Amino acid sequence: MRQRNRAIAAATAAILMLSFTSAQAAAAAPHEPDVDLRDAQSIVEEIAPTLVGAPGEKSALDISTHPDGAQGREAPQIKASSMNGGAGTAIGVDYVDASTRLESGEFTVFESATSGIAAYVHPTHDGVQIITAIASANAPDSFSYTLDVPAGTDLVSAHDGLVFNLVDPAGDRIGLLAAPWAVDSTGRSLPTSFTWEGTTLTQHVDFSGPAIRFPVIADPDWQYGVDYSLGSASPGSAWAQLHSCLSCYLPIEGAPAVYPSDGSDLPLVVRFATVVNNFHCTMGSTYNSMPSGWGWYFAAADGHIDGRGSAIFFDVIRNRSTGQTRLWVGGIVHNDFPGGLPNPLYVTFAAAQWAGFAQNLSL
Repeated sequence: MRQRNRAIAAATAAILMLSFTSAQAAAAAPHEPDVDLRDAQSIVEEIAPTLVGAPGEKSALDISTHPDGAQGREAPQIKASSMNGGAGTAIGVDYVDASTRLESGEFTVFESATSGIAAYVHPTHDGVQIITAIASANAPDSFSYTLDVPAGTDLVSAHDGLVFNLVDPAGDRIGLLAAPWAVDSTGRSLPTSFTWEGTTLTQHVDFSGPAIRFPVIADPDWQYGVDYSLGSASPGSAWAQLHSCLSCYLPIEGAPAVYPSDGSDLPLVVRFATVVNNFHCTMGSTYNSMPSGWGWYFAAADGHIDGRGSAIFFDVIRNRSTGQTRLWVGGIVHNDFPGGLPNPLYVTFAAAQWAGFAQNLSL
């Protein structure tokens, strides 16, 4: 069986981890001094200190340019090679000017000369993170990224809207995005959403609500994605196998034999080497799009090493061109060091776990 571990290097990590940060809202706080958006290190350390100073080696970034016809200038294009070998997808950061590049601590900074916004490019263990800093409440509220993906790629909401899959014309997943969210400096959530047109992803943040206090920052979660061939299996055969005996195929201690209903409590345990890890989950909803595919997810519950609010998503999908069935697995992880493991090592152990699951289904 061949494993294809995308880790969704640049495309996923960058977009999944977009953090929208406003350094100051002049209208809301006119007495505050102006903030220099070029000082990315200080701004991020003040607003989101957990995003900086992570130990270990980071992904290598290839920063080039691409034309942004709408603005008549060149925008930076970012590509990351992940530490576990995943191939990155180039991302154009369309709302800033490539010629304004400078370095600030861990960050490469690009500004927009006219809009009072900046992009902070930050390498991570398995890709790249892009943080947007906003200088005032009058700044733009939409931020677009051009992805180097095949024409006809679609952004598909999945699993109760918790994630979005980037799916190419053949039906293969080439990216995994967490649902966007943003909060202001008081912790209040702000409405935010994705739109997709052609090969451009745009995140929109609604600043129209009353008494919004800047800065605003989005979810700094990290995530991984792996997928596997299921050989001659089909979505239908996988459905029959798992609904007849889940624990016979899912290699996780504590898995029930009977396929669980939505909301079921699952006191799961996973062993990494000699370490026992709490994988306590709640069963999410199961969708059925047969014959093309089906899937479900586990939501992390109290004590789960990924952190409450994390989730693991499973999709069994048939490729429209080849007819081959693949198992897609994606994880959105709140904890920076789940089980005390650095992210690359955690992904290695997780990928091995799900490879065994795929092997069981392909027998």
